[in-house]
Amino acid sequence: MTVLHNDFESCGVLDLKLVGTDNYVKHPETKILMWAWAIDDGPVHLWEPHLGPMPAEALDALRDPNVIKAAWHANFER
Repeated sequence: MTVLHNDFESCGVLDLKLVGTDNYVKHPETKILMWAWAIDDGPVHLWEPHLGPMPAEALDALRDPNVIKAAWHANFER
């Protein structure tokens, strides 16, 4: 089975430890700075939203219910 490995980096004005993950990610000023991703044991790619749209291969893997999504801090990455 295919595995999509994920690591998002974000920034926001709220203190994540004080407000919790849900409030932090839903705040309108929280932004994704970059997303590192790899499929299976393939090369690691970096997407920076301010530089252009998400690569189709990555978006397809995110949307595919048959692809396992893995992340170091999975609750936050969700």
